[in-house]
Amino acid sequence: MSEITFSQAREFLDEISREDKIAIIHHDDGDGFCSGILFYDWCKNKNAMVKEFTYSIHKSKLKNFDLEEFNKVIVCDLASGFMAEELELIKDKRILYLDHHPRDVSLPKEVLEFSTVDNGYIPSSRTAGELTRIKPWLALVGTITDAGDLYPENQDFISEHLKQTRMGLDKFKEDITSTITNFLIYFEGDFDKAFEILQKVNSIGEVSQLKNILKL
Repeated sequence: MSEITFSQAREFLDEISREDKIAIIHHDDGDGFCSGILFYDWCKNKNAMVKEFTYSIHKSKLKNFDLEEFNKVIVCDLASGFMAEELELIKDKRILYLDHHPRDVSLPKEVLEFSTVDNGYIPSSRTAGELTRIKPWLALVGTITDAGDLYPENQDFISEHLKQTRMGLDKFKEDITSTITNFLIYFEGDFDKAFEILQKVNSIGEVSQLKNILKL
């Protein structure tokens, strides 16, 4: 693997153009969905062709994803222990890998890895939010659903973003993160549909619409 800096990860994102076909591969939990959506939106804003793939640990395999047409891949919130062998299958593509889990094994040398593990427990949604500066409220959702509020290294990030929502942490959990967590549980059998719906939620005010789906 080739370890890169925040600036280099941002450079990878900045270079995305309408000529690119990009696959977003993300974990199936709240942090994975939120970070995946932020990168998906970034690619759409750059007029690239983009498609997302939800990866479930012990269930999904990259060989079963139709990735042939894509020239770039962004992988987020998936530990290296699960992805090292998998990424060998697609190392001919330009791969940006972003994660916060301990490094269990080394990734293929062709992979560009931006890891935050040395900075503490930094959920992938926070990293995606800081890189893209898109939907800051969604970066906050993913950070909190991944228990980021339990770690002091995230306190400034969380406090700053909560001010923008005009909510306290308890209220944000009750009204926002719990709704999205329940939404993902509800759509556990159809992650593509879950991503499609959640990606179209553009503000905290629209999160309440998810309750209509859940009949809450």
